[in-house]
Amino acid sequence: MRKWAKVAVALTGVAALTSAATLPGAASAEDRSITRKYVLHEIDTQQLGKNRAVGTDSIHRRGGGGGDLVGYSSYFGRYNPKKQAFVVRAAFALDGGTITVRAAFEADNSARGPIVGGTGKYAGIEGIARAHFPKNNDSKTLVALRYHR
Repeated sequence: MRKWAKVAVALTGVAALTSAATLPGAASAEDRSITRKYVLHEIDTQQLGKNRAVGTDSIHRRGGGGGDLVGYSSYFGRYNPKKQAFVVRAAFALDGGTITVRAAFEADNSARGPIVGGTGKYAGIEGIARAHFPKNNDSKTLVALRYHR
């Protein structure tokens, strides 16, 4: 009887160890993603010819942070009249490093694109950037960065 009790305890332990990775509390890369929301306030924008522009923005925390200044961004954008698309490459200089994104604006003034790199504490991140202009305010851009390591 003791022999079967030991085997049952051992099998229960093995089952508990092997199923731990599939428990509801076990996190996948998607579950560990971080979302940061920002409001970008335009500092300056300059046209570079007919279809290109560059600019800088101050980055402020959106939501519970109360609009604190957290960094600066710079961007280069190119408009393709044949495709009716405006593609932007932007770098967000934040405390501890930078995040680089590439996004394409759509007709509804929203943009989406991949996070293509990072430095410092953001080195090796992957994710998606989303942005849109609030109605009746073209000097602000609302941005959400969702990333994981």
